[in-house]
Amino acid sequence: MKKFLLSTLVIFITSVSFAHQTEASTIILAEKQNDVWVLQINASLTAFQQEIKQAYASTPYKTPEEFREMVLNHIAQNLNLSFNENQNYILTNGKVQLGHETKVLFTLTKVPSDLETIDLTNTLFKNIHNSKSALLILKEDFKKTKFVLNKDNNYSLSLSVTEDEFIDINIQKASMGPVSFLSILGLVIAVALLSKKVYKRA
Repeated sequence: MKKFLLSTLVIFITSVSFAHQTEASTIILAEKQNDVWVLQINASLTAFQQEIKQAYASTPYKTPEEFREMVLNHIAQNLNLSFNENQNYILTNGKVQLGHETKVLFTLTKVPSDLETIDLTNTLFKNIHNSKSALLILKEDFKKTKFVLNKDNNYSLSLSVTEDEFIDINIQKASMGPVSFLSILGLVIAVALLSKKVYKRA
């Protein structure tokens, strides 16, 4: 467990430097205990201010408390997360920690213990030029892999869950796309021709 927590800390520190850029943010999904996870979103204060200013142009915030409330509402409207293709988890305890790097924390309960898929769409910062978000999923005994959400994938990811790893389903499908299929077909034909020549010589 200590090793897992140390790895979590190292990845978290790395993500902090990433989130200092206006166009960059991080989303961390970390398993705290059985069926309970923590969702953390890190981004620069400037990024949140730009999005809130545009989303609430007609009702600008006047106090830090109003700004925090708007941030939580903006997240609720622009971040969609599902486990095993459903929305049965419960999102609670939303907290916004303002600073040069602003952090938003939530507690997720009733997350399925037998994870099969994770789907995430994050359009929190879609109005910021060249925005991208790194997704880190921290689960004990699982490989640490970083995924990126950006305009190229419509700020969405669909992940499948193996015994010890999270895999991008779209990349997995692409690896067996037309080009790969043709390569395999060509290899089969080449082997067949070679076998035919060997057979004739025999």
